[in-house]
Parts: sequence; C-alpha cells; structure tokens
Amino acid sequence: MHVSCARYWKVVEEERIKLQADVDLAAARLMRAGKLTQALADEKTRWEDSVK
Repeated sequence: MHVSCARYWKVVEEERIKLQADVDLAAARLMRAGKLTQALADEKTRWEDSVK
C-alpha cells in the first residue's frame, strides 16, 4: 500500500509541476499580448495624428 501511495503522489506532483509550467507560460503570453496591444494602440494614434 505504501508503494502505490508513493507512486500516486509522484504522479500528482509531476502533474502539478506541469500545470504550473503551463500557468507560467500562459502568464508570459498574456503579458506579451498586453504589450503588443498597447503598442498597436499607440501606433493607431500615431497613424491617426499623421493623417490629420
């Protein structure tokens, strides 16, 4: 019983680590998307000003 419990705990811990890596990746992508969105908004303003 102890071995199967330890094995189960190892699998759960590996899954937790994988999920944390996925969360970290998603957070980084979200941050980059926010920067890109802001840069595009600034570019839109610049283009609008240059047309006037």
